[in-house]
Amino acid sequence: MLVSPLGGERTEVTLSNEMGEDLLAISIDASTTAKAFEQLAISDAGLVVANRQIQEGEAQLIRTLGRGNAAADGRQFIAALDGVVVVTSRDNPVKSMTEDEIAAVLAGQVDDWSQVGGEPGPISIFRSDEETGTWLVAEEQVMEPAGLKISALARTLPTDAEVSDRVASDPGAIGITTYSNLRSAQALLIEGTCGIWAQADPFTIKTEEYPFTKRIFMYRSAQESSGIDSFIHYLESEEAQDVIADAGFVDQGISGVSVNAQGLRFVSAMLPSSAETSLIQLQEMMQELLSAERLSLTLRFVEGSRDYDARGEADLKRLADMIATGQYDRKEILLVGFTDSRGEAQENRRLSQQRAEEAEERLRALLPENRKATVRIKPVGFGEMSPLGCNDTPRGRNVNRRVEVWLRDISR
Repeated sequence: MLVSPLGGERTEVTLSNEMGEDLLAISIDASTTAKAFEQLAISDAGLVVANRQIQEGEAQLIRTLGRGNAAADGRQFIAALDGVVVVTSRDNPVKSMTEDEIAAVLAGQVDDWSQVGGEPGPISIFRSDEETGTWLVAEEQVMEPAGLKISALARTLPTDAEVSDRVASDPGAIGITTYSNLRSAQALLIEGTCGIWAQADPFTIKTEEYPFTKRIFMYRSAQESSGIDSFIHYLESEEAQDVIADAGFVDQGISGVSVNAQGLRFVSAMLPSSAETSLIQLQEMMQELLSAERLSLTLRFVEGSRDYDARGEADLKRLADMIATGQYDRKEILLVGFTDSRGEAQENRRLSQQRAEEAEERLRALLPENRKATVRIKPVGFGEMSPLGCNDTPRGRNVNRRVEVWLRDISR
């Protein structure tokens, strides 16, 4: 592979084989997400990377110029995952904050560390340029729910990496950056409005349980291209996931954690909440999952629908591929359904069981005939138990409506 900077913001990458023969030349232009969508509309750009979904106005421009529907199936892909994190210096004794405290600090209403459990001293605020897209997530998910705006005293730096580096070197600073650019800074543990704690790590970002998870999208042009087809197919492969992780992002490869490693989750399940859950029901759930390992695959739904979202569809196919290749032989697959706390608890239990059974039906339909009869799948529903987000917010309810995938050994 030959990488040649061409000056400005363009780089040319030439892929070659072992004989030194050139196979493909790729031009890469550094840009903002907004400018990338503009290029998809007016230039011959074959593929763009975006740190957010396309907005209606951008999609309309592309349609108006005869370039088709950029948001259609087959043109929009999730390439990687990331998370927006609130960071401080590792020398700062403050390790956690509530969402309300974070909003108040960023708005300048709280301007001394002693007000949030730290040592007395002024708080300095840092954020990245709006075109990075990072602040947009913080604004929508932290500031707007609190009815607040960022402080006029906040300092803006060009990149997320610069925010992390600046905050890491200053015990009095706080900043908004991305998990992929965390570097030497410390990411705060975040407490939701209902007392549920969230910590940014590869697993919680993969499962999108971390409340400020961010998807990295790719959009392709309407023009047919075998090169782009092959590249997208590669990105969806297991081989590409290590490359994505090495680049600093959270990949979509399948990983697992034991019950013991999910302490925050099960502590939260025992705390008072809006969910109607008895101790007997919690014990039933723990007994079912005690010897199992949870996979990062999590099936979530389009809001107001029984259809899976784009990520859920991809995860279901990835699970079917793993079963088909024998990677889960002698394992029982548990499909575990959950709901939010709206409605009656008994009806939510029935609904969660139904969703788990539907997931089993769809999974079996994706399997080759020689695997359908041999794979062991058990659907089970636990209703509104074990909430991962606060049921008093739309974001939390969406996180709670899910089907998880667990594995356990088949006893002889």
